[in-house]
Amino acid sequence: MEQKKSDTNAAINFFYEAGALKGLPRSGWRLAGVRNAESTADHSHRAAVIAYVIARMEGANAERAATLAVFHDLPEARIGELDKVMASYHDKPAAERKAVKESEANGMFGGKWYSEIIDEFEAKKTPASKAANDADLLECVLTAIEYRQSGFPKAADWALAKNKSMLTESGKKLYGEALKSDSSSWWKKIWQKQGLLQKT
Repeated sequence: MEQKKSDTNAAINFFYEAGALKGLPRSGWRLAGVRNAESTADHSHRAAVIAYVIARMEGANAERAATLAVFHDLPEARIGELDKVMASYHDKPAAERKAVKESEANGMFGGKWYSEIIDEFEAKKTPASKAANDADLLECVLTAIEYRQSGFPKAADWALAKNKSMLTESGKKLYGEALKSDSSSWWKKIWQKQGLLQKT
């Protein structure tokens, strides 16, 4: 498909907009005492990986689920990252809709593909969107466990508050497994193979 110059210009501007998420900290972790918390881009990357896996487990479209997850927080480049406390004082859904509507991404390719991605994620109706929403939650759970195991005990509240929100059976199973997990076990196994760490 041949691209118009306006499309390429809009694309570059949209890439810079997406890049703003790299410097946008996830604000909720401040309540758990975490300084220098993960960025929104950090969260979205792992959420996309998790969405792909959950969708595969569910027999859903894994590529679509990963796409929904990687895009789901892009409106925050314009409106900021509002944790649950902050969001209770704002109309976050309306702000997100406005941010999506005004993004140059919707002018690209002659359609509203960007708003369609966000709308599908928010509606939680398709198998891919259910996988992506579970991935969004599970990523928060894993981060909470990592922070708790790194000396921030208040982060445990985040890990325990997500179970009732899971939409897929695979998401629920992964959630249960995550609560029993050690965030450092993956690299400890490598150290054990190298003889650097005793097996427990």
